[in-house]
Amino acid sequence: MLEEIKIKALILAGGYGTRLRPLSCTRPKLLFPVAGKTMLEWILNNIYGEDFDEVILAVNHLADILKKRVGNKINNININYSLEPEPLGTGGPIKKAEDRLKDVDNFLIANGDILTTLNFQRMLEFHTKKEAIATVALHEVSDPSRYGVVELDKEIRIKKFVEKPKEKLTSKWINAGIYLMKVDVLKYIPSNRKVSLEKEIFPILSEREKLYGFKLDGPWYDVGNIDTFRKANYDIIKREPKQKPLLYKKANIEDKVKLKPPIIIRENAKIGNYSIIGPNSVICQNSKIGDKTVIKDSIIFENVTIGESALIEGTIIGGNVEIGDCVKIGRNCIISDYVNIRDNIKISKDVIVHPYKELENDVKNSGHVL
Repeated sequence: MLEEIKIKALILAGGYGTRLRPLSCTRPKLLFPVAGKTMLEWILNNIYGEDFDEVILAVNHLADILKKRVGNKINNININYSLEPEPLGTGGPIKKAEDRLKDVDNFLIANGDILTTLNFQRMLEFHTKKEAIATVALHEVSDPSRYGVVELDKEIRIKKFVEKPKEKLTSKWINAGIYLMKVDVLKYIPSNRKVSLEKEIFPILSEREKLYGFKLDGPWYDVGNIDTFRKANYDIIKREPKQKPLLYKKANIEDKVKLKPPIIIRENAKIGNYSIIGPNSVICQNSKIGDKTVIKDSIIFENVTIGESALIEGTIIGGNVEIGDCVKIGRNCIISDYVNIRDNIKISKDVIVHPYKELENDVKNSGHVL
């Protein structure tokens, strides 16, 4: 039983998030909001729940921002940090955190950009029954060519990994980026260098017939680039009822606002009179929307201020952005953190505005605004 086995968890969050730039230039991946909750909150709620006393975050890029925002406890779960001077891959952070992990029988590892659900109790029971050194969570996809495909035997033992296969394979199960490991795995991981679990450690365990796969049910997202970040947000928003918006406590909605579900409006957000919000939109914490503003198919991060009579459509607005009155932003735009857009500005579709930029003139062509 779970209560008889001491468990810790390590979240791998040391990468630079290059595929999420420019949003990741000022924000670690674990603080990206998906349907109003940060990636870290989703991971803790969906994978760990109340099963863990301690979660260790293996961090590098923007670690100080993460520590300041998260602190040392979330929902009664103790949060500790393991700082990587430089990214150490998927195996190096485990070895670096060895002193914190070696006092447990098993520990869970999760990539910090994976969003899914997991029945941890079932995975632990499977892992224990098989006497596995490592168990890899698996997700089935229709097209495995972009992923590392896992070939299994009848015992769901992993025979081999095939990275981005070109030939047609019978397996459509891929590495889902979540691992349950016995403490014994630490002796296989070399110290003081970048290590790939998939290329260096798992083949050894497979040869010893101690590497197993655990098949996941439900949705799975690799929120490692802008497209999948958008998709994860929109998919989760669309699961909300179309008859009623999801309003968190202390959301301040004026009487004459028109809400078009599915939408999510987080704590302390304020929506001005005659504004139209939705469908398929999320307004994060502490954001303020002026009167007569229209927002649809958009993701608005925290602490955003948008003036009156603005039109925001199909856009990602980063945190701490200030947008003036009568601003119009076209579809598929990204407005990064700390941008300031003056009144009456028009931005064409497919524009990416980098952090700290101040826009005083219209942007008529798609592309990057540095």
